[in-house]
Amino acid sequence: MDIEQLLTGTTYSDQYDLIRHLDAQTERAFTLMETASIQATRQMAEPADFQAPTLTSRGRIADVAVVIEAMVTAAQANGENELAELLGTAAETADDLLILLARAAHGTLPATADAGEDEDQEDGEQDEADEPVAA
Repeated sequence: MDIEQLLTGTTYSDQYDLIRHLDAQTERAFTLMETASIQATRQMAEPADFQAPTLTSRGRIADVAVVIEAMVTAAQANGENELAELLGTAAETADDLLILLARAAHGTLPATADAGEDEDQEDGEQDEADEPVAA
């Protein structure tokens, strides 16, 4: 998914058309993608098998998070405060997802590599990799 795909698309003025679009997105994701995902992940047995798809998923979420943050800024600049607040909540959720996927990526490393992890950090500090990409 590139930036052009994220910023272009159909604009709806009717609530029911928007709902149909949202329903179609959900239907597509949970039928076509679910089948493909199940087939692709059946062969994953070891933590390392999960690393590439975890990193790819996190990269996609990072791209989306940056666009959402930009939309928050644009909505605020245009005085659309309610929309900015709703988008801000989505941005926070995207940032949380980035952190969780970074943690999952760490979980794909061999157990022996985790033994000395974070030994130089104070309690409560986190890796830079756990910092959200979008601010």
